Formats: sequence, C-alpha cells, structure tokens
Amino acid sequence: MGYILLGLLIYLFISWLIAQEFEEIAAKKGYADKKYFWYSFLFGIAGYLMVVALPVREIEETPETKNNVTTLQDKTPSGIKQCPSCGVHHDADFNVCPSCKYNY
Repeated sequence: MGYILLGLLIYLFISWLIAQEFEEIAAKKGYADKKYFWYSFLFGIAGYLMVVALPVREIEETPETKNNVTTLQDKTPSGIKQCPSCGVHHDADFNVCPSCKYNY
C-alpha cells in the first residue's frame, strides 16, 4: 500500500512539473491563462497536444511599440545594400545583384 501511495505522489509531482512547462509554452504563444496548466495536469497527453496546437497570437502594435521598431536598414553596416528586386544584402560596390542579376 505504501508503494502505491509513493508512486502516486511521484506521478502527481512529475505531472505538475510537466504541466508548469506547458503553461509556460502557452504563455509564450500569447495565452497567459492558468487553464492551460490545468488542462495539461488533468488531461495529460490530450492537454499537452492542445497546448502544442495553439496558434501563436500576434502582438498588437500600439503607438509606443511602433516607435521602438528598428528596421533592417538601421542595423546594416555601411558598404552593404539591399537588392530592391530580391531583397538579398550584398556589397555596395556591386552594380548587379549576384543573386537575381538585377541591374542598378
């Protein structure tokens, strides 16, 4: 009887740890609800699959976040330009894109 109780407690503890991980996964996907912990804890593999199947929510852009966005052009060093045709970055000395052969 004691081994069964010990086995049940170990199972519940491991299930609790796994459910916490799946709750974090759901939060990273944009679903910060405690219900995803309970789905994973109570339903096991069915709860895990439900969290895995959640789509990633888009982050809403507010005026504050729009001002903090940096473009790729801000990050590229001088001497590199982007092809307007294919978007590949290459040396600014080239007059023809090495990828798509676009003439500048």
